[in-house]
Amino acid sequence: MRARWAVGVILLVVACGGAVGQPAAQTSASSTRVESPPASSTEPTNSPGVLPLTTLDFSCTLPVYGHAELNTGAFISFPAATLSPTNESGYYYDRAVSRWVPVNREAVSPDGRRYAYTDGWTLNPPTAPTLHVIDAATRNELRVATMPDAQPYQVIDFTSTGIYLVISFEGTAPGVWRFDPATGTTAKVSDGYYQPAGAGWIRLIDPSDPDPATSAMTGQPQPDRIDRRDVAGANVTWFYKPGFAVFGVGFVGTPAVLVEADRQDLSPTMYTSELWLVTAPGKQVRLAAYSGNGQAPTTNTDLSSGIFSAIADQRGIWIGGGHSVYLVKPNGAILRVYGESGYPANGCF
Repeated sequence: MRARWAVGVILLVVACGGAVGQPAAQTSASSTRVESPPASSTEPTNSPGVLPLTTLDFSCTLPVYGHAELNTGAFISFPAATLSPTNESGYYYDRAVSRWVPVNREAVSPDGRRYAYTDGWTLNPPTAPTLHVIDAATRNELRVATMPDAQPYQVIDFTSTGIYLVISFEGTAPGVWRFDPATGTTAKVSDGYYQPAGAGWIRLIDPSDPDPATSAMTGQPQPDRIDRRDVAGANVTWFYKPGFAVFGVGFVGTPAVLVEADRQDLSPTMYTSELWLVTAPGKQVRLAAYSGNGQAPTTNTDLSSGIFSAIADQRGIWIGGGHSVYLVKPNGAILRVYGESGYPANGCF
């Protein structure tokens, strides 16, 4: 939880149950703003305690990783909620090739045939990392390229237009780079935190916030607003929380954004954290809220730990955690569907 305050997270546009479609954005407050309808909010649909287990009324199989007793991937079969380990490990189950891959879904190509990762960066002596593009079915290397300098580059998106990377270690530095798998060339495409063209979800600082949240590491103001940018470049505000640092994962299959809003309180170890489901501009349901020092393993912190690995499909948004697996329904109801640790590695099929 505390790492969220130190790391500048790039907000990704996540395809429904699949790989990321467009690189994400974080802009300055100078972006064009289109006013959204008045906010419509409701209070949490569930109590802060551990939720009862729910038996689902449909059948599907959810791939998961991170089960406490397994070193491999697994499948949870619903409605019985039975766990079946596999003999492969990874963070994403690539249905296009029926294999587990060792990267998160944003590093997998839209067709599921390739994935990318970096390795080899060292601070002392300074060593530039290597980018690898891999055939997902055979695990053979298709491209190997050395990044421009000795910085900790990380893949944030693998799209039809290229592989996008940022410099990220204990924080994320400004700048976005694009690698072209066809030519093997790398070019810097933005000096900021965002890809300058295309539709996407955008994190920014609203100029009307009198006291925006600041990073515990750098002291810099943190984004307090999430907008949706269309292909023409116009922004519509979906979520705004003054005084909070907001992070989210957007889902384009059934437009929604899952938002975590964090606020530092009286000391570096005290904070307030909220989880919201936003289904339209200004239309949001608060799923959970927690204030404390992050030591108590509650339902709220469990949900928070899985927000950036959440995956959506036609049934809702699957969220993993260190204690349970959850399904957030489109109406904001949270169902605890599996009573052990696990994180979704694709949609439920």
